[in-house]
Amino acid sequence: MDFAAAILVVLLKQPVHYTDKGEEGRIERLTTVSSSIATASNSVVSRKFWSSKETMAGALIELGSIESTFARNVHSGECRPFECDVTTNGFTAVGIWQTHKRKKWSVEYWNSMKGLELEPTTITATVTAEGIAGGVGMCGSLAGAFSQYNTGNTCSKAYAFEGAARAANRFAQWIINLENR
Repeated sequence: MDFAAAILVVLLKQPVHYTDKGEEGRIERLTTVSSSIATASNSVVSRKFWSSKETMAGALIELGSIESTFARNVHSGECRPFECDVTTNGFTAVGIWQTHKRKKWSVEYWNSMKGLELEPTTITATVTAEGIAGGVGMCGSLAGAFSQYNTGNTCSKAYAFEGAARAANRFAQWIINLENR
């Protein structure tokens, strides 16, 4: 089985957000997500020190589960008032991984991350993967990277993300097993 197909199998086994029960086109949407995760994982592994594309894919699956449960409305940018890290200035996060705008990004680049299509999903997956890889470099562990991603700047809450890191590694092993079939 190829890498993106293995990721899709894992995504389809994740809990479905209650707003997505009976969603038409769910498999097609998650196929887009799996392709984006595969592209981002391959990209980051080829450019940065990272253990494996499967580990990065597992991390992206776990972080997507934590941040949005892969909910369609969050993926599309149609967030409800209590989603997408809403502030008095509006929504501050976009996409499945609830990516926050960085100062160096133009408004056009930020807006290119919004939507269900392959391109915005891949852009968001890639910047998230880069953030995870940078967090591992800064914090020394995947749990630390999740802490840094969640808090925006600190590795000190890594203890709270040990379970998430273990889940990401289980997803990675599952992907490897599916690829070897």
